Amino acid sequence: MISRQEYFRQTKGQTQNAQFWKNYYSNVTRVKYVLEENEKNALAKVGQFLKKEMKKILKATTTEDTGTLKKAIGYSIKKKTKSVQVGFRHKAFYGKFLELGTSKMRPHPFVMPAIVNNLGKVRGIIEENMHPVTSDVVPKTDPNEVFL
Repeated sequence: MISRQEYFRQTKGQTQNAQFWKNYYSNVTRVKYVLEENEKNALAKVGQFLKKEMKKILKATTTEDTGTLKKAIGYSIKKKTKSVQVGFRHKAFYGKFLELGTSKMRPHPFVMPAIVNNLGKVRGIIEENMHPVTSDVVPKTDPNEVFL
């Protein structure tokens, strides 16, 4: 029995198998990139949706002027944990008092209802944006092309 290298040297690489491997290149890097972009877009759209819902609930549940708090509502995407955090920035620290209440004020929740009441919509947004990777999404690329 001869080795694989010896076989290719004897046939000078003209076998059908050798031709296949000569023209073969992988799109694994491109597929990974497309999946990561889909994930990032889905998280951003979930954050935008929940931010809008929080503002809507805040406007409906409070009678006070909430301009600063509305401006402080935002979201951030965490790359390492692949998650989205929705809430308010530190300049509107009193948002937690409004959400949870105090000993002298009843709660006016706006963060938890926005999340809990819209779980189905959030799931739908994620499913809509995490479409499968097909040949339409990942076009054939040059084997020498590098994606970073």
